[in-house]
Amino acid sequence: GLLACHKMVPWLAGSPPTASRLTFAVVTRCRRYVSAGSFQIQRMKVKAEVANFGRLAGGILANARAGSRTELDAVGNDAVSNAVKAVALANTFGLQEASCGLAFVPELIADDAGSRKLVRLVVSPKSLGGATPPKDFSSGGIYVPIGSSVAGARGHNSRAVLSRKSGDGDLADVAAVDVQGTASPTELAKTVLGQWLRFANPELRAAIRAAAAESAGGKEGDVIMQSSTVPRREHAPFLLTMGPEALSRAVKALAFVCSDLQSDHLSGAAAVSIVPCLWTRHSKDQRTNLQKQTRMTILWLTRASDPAATETQGTPPRRR
Repeated sequence: GLLACHKMVPWLAGSPPTASRLTFAVVTRCRRYVSAGSFQIQRMKVKAEVANFGRLAGGILANARAGSRTELDAVGNDAVSNAVKAVALANTFGLQEASCGLAFVPELIADDAGSRKLVRLVVSPKSLGGATPPKDFSSGGIYVPIGSSVAGARGHNSRAVLSRKSGDGDLADVAAVDVQGTASPTELAKTVLGQWLRFANPELRAAIRAAAAESAGGKEGDVIMQSSTVPRREHAPFLLTMGPEALSRAVKALAFVCSDLQSDHLSGAAAVSIVPCLWTRHSKDQRTNLQKQTRMTILWLTRASDPAATETQGTPPRRR
C-alpha cells in the first residue's frame, strides 16, 4: 500500500519506503517523551532539504498508527513547506489503508534556547466518521498569492485567480494584498477567520460584527447571539498555495487563527485543525490551447476532534 501511494505522488517522493526503513526513521530521528496526558509525542525537526519525503511521511503515519502524536518543528519557508507536504503525503498513504487521516494545528513558538522562532505542526489523527476533504478544489477557496519576487507579474494580478463561483454560492476569496502582491500572515488570518466563523459559527460571527458596528457608532457593543437564520457557508473553507513562500505564509496565518479562536471574545467558537492535501489542477493554456497541470498544496479546515491538539503553548504569537 505504501509503495503504491508512493508512486502516485512522484513529484514529492524519493526512493520507495519499506516498513523496516520507516521504523528505523521513526526511532533514530525523533525524540520521544510522554505528555501530561496519555499521548506519546514524537518530535521531529524538518530541514529545508528532505532527501526522502516517502520516509518522512511514512514515519508520521507510523506514529499515528502507534497512537502517538507527532510534532514537526521547522524554521524557514522551505522547511515549513516540507513539513506540510510530508503530512499531506502521509494522508495519501493513509488512503490506501482506509485510515481516518491526519490533521495538524500550527503554532509559532521559540526554540528551546529562546533564540529562534519556529513553526510547529502538532499532527494528530482525525476522528473516525468525521468530514473528509473534497476531491475537487477548483472553486470556493482562499487563494494565497505568490510573492512577486518569485512569480513576477503574476503576484500583481492575484485577485483574478480562481474567482469562479463555487457550488455553495461563494466566490473564491483572495486575501488582501499589499503593493507587491503578497498577503501578510495577519491580513490572511483575518480572511480565514471570517470564513471559518461563517462556516462553523455563523451566529457568533454575525453577533461580533453587529457589536463592532455598534461600538464604532459610539454605543456599547455587546455580543448577542442571533437566531439560526443567519446565512452560513455551506462547505468548509480551504486555502490554495503554490510554492514554499506562499505555503509558509498560509501556515503562519493559520497559527494566528488557531490562537485567536482560544481568545475570550471568541468563546464558544469551534476549534480548527488543518488537513493538508496534494492537488493537481488541470486547465487549458489560453495561448497554446494545450492542457496544463498546476500542482498545489491545499490546506483544508475542519473541526478539531482532539482537545489536546488545540491547546496553545506559551504566549500568543506576535503578528507581522
